[in-house]
Amino acid sequence: MVLENGGDTTVAYFKKHHDPKIGMSITGQPGYLIENVTLSNIYLQFAGGGTLSDAKRVMPDKPESYPEYNNYGVTPAYGINLKHIKNIQLNGIRLDFLKEDARPAVFMENVQDADISLLRAKLTDDAVAMIRSKDTRGLYLHDPKPLKTKKPLYIAFEGITEDITIMGDGEQKLNSIFNVNEVAGTKEIHVINHYK
Repeated sequence: MVLENGGDTTVAYFKKHHDPKIGMSITGQPGYLIENVTLSNIYLQFAGGGTLSDAKRVMPDKPESYPEYNNYGVTPAYGINLKHIKNIQLNGIRLDFLKEDARPAVFMENVQDADISLLRAKLTDDAVAMIRSKDTRGLYLHDPKPLKTKKPLYIAFEGITEDITIMGDGEQKLNSIFNVNEVAGTKEIHVINHYK
């Protein structure tokens, strides 16, 4: 069968369209981490349209499934979703969306040793933060910049929070850079304002 847009549904590689709210995912599995990934100087634009309810989602583990991008349904971040990763670098990444989206730009769960530098990401005023971080050990966040939002909250922590360094430009007070829930404490979070 040939579709109106010219796509052939009979070929082996044909895939049906999925929810446009699915962002990019780099995901390992428990006990099988993805290691040593670097993404540099990339502009990515997504469909957007995510809600606050979508932003609270978690990505279930699916060790029996082939790692298709749609395995997890609507992702908790409109942009980059990271899970079960060790040693990842995101340098000079810019994230954008077409339709207003209440989700963070980046979601991280069970990530160890992440280096995120010069991240630029569009956010709406409803977004909890630019980055949602759950169970993170070893994060260096350098000069992040939320775009087009009134409240530049950089990162929201949940669960285990160890060895976190945030280096910014000194324009924001400590309590507007990040928030923590009742599980994550501030003793492991170090903020350096390099223009002070």
